[in-house]
Formats: sequence, structure tokens, C-alpha cells
Amino acid sequence: MEEQILKVQTVGEYAARLHVSPDRLSEAVREATGHPAGELIRQRQLLEARRLLAHTTRSVSEIAYALNFQDPAYFSRFFRRLTGQSPGEFREDFLAKHPL
Repeated sequence: MEEQILKVQTVGEYAARLHVSPDRLSEAVREATGHPAGELIRQRQLLEARRLLAHTTRSVSEIAYALNFQDPAYFSRFFRRLTGQSPGEFREDFLAKHPL
């Protein structure tokens, strides 16, 4: 999953790469981790987004496209829904707490 995070976003895409059905992959992931596969994918995307926001000067749009989001506005909504902050707010808070 780690090397694919910038290329694929859905359980179906991961399942196709692994030559299993989405249902089988979801079942296996839930059995192994106790969490739905989609949740793990979203959390890994969020982790990478936070890393890029905190440690690069890339714009929010550049980060959205790097993470394979087709629409930066959708990426911003995705980020806010999971963190309660916009990507810009997250970056500002991070830099205030960890000045260069």
C-alpha cells in the first residue's frame, strides 16, 4: 500500500492490483486490522498530505494533484472532514509550533 498511495485511491483499485475482489480485500483487511480498507486508505492519504503540508512548500493544489485528487477543492474538503482544519490552517499551525 505504501508505494501505491500516490497512484490509487479506492479499495477496488487495490483489489485489482492484487487480483482479488474488492469484497475479499475488504474482508481480509478488516480481519487483520479491525478497520475497513477504505478507512485505512483515507488515513494513509491524510498522513501523506500532512507530511507534504508540513515539510514542503508545495501549494495545496500541487499536493492535491500529487495525491491523485482530481480537484483541489475536493481534497480540501476531504482534509477538513478528517482533521477539522483546512490544509492551509494545518500548515500554519504546524509551522507556528515547529518553526524552521
